[in-house]
Amino acid sequence: MFVSKLSGADGTLLWTKLLGTNASDVGTGITVDRAGSVCVTGYSNGALAGQPNAGSHDILVAKLSPTDGALAWMVLYGSQGDDQSAGIATDSRGYNILVTGNTAGDLEHRTPATGMRDVFVSMLASYDGALLWTTQY
Repeated sequence: MFVSKLSGADGTLLWTKLLGTNASDVGTGITVDRAGSVCVTGYSNGALAGQPNAGSHDILVAKLSPTDGALAWMVLYGSQGDDQSAGIATDSRGYNILVTGNTAGDLEHRTPATGMRDVFVSMLASYDGALLWTTQY
């Protein structure tokens, strides 16, 4: 997955960063937090920077510096099943990051609803990527 920042004035490429693993990685969302940092989400079926893959696809969330795209942090989390993020946003204060998507497994030891896939919403701390909570239904 790659992230590029373009100049708002004329679309000039300012920086590009590659994120992910040596396996399949898909980007699904991008937002900007209160400090102007770029926050992205997607999913991967590989291990990421010492973080093992829990199942099939796992959820990937990363935060990049607004000036040069330097990686602030990157997290990978998921269940024993297939997990895919679909969108990302910040909370009303712009401090925490919300990620949504779907899962075929048991995220954060929650019992999935009946059916093939569940919807989830997770909140992560913007400053370090710590998973604050996940709701699955």
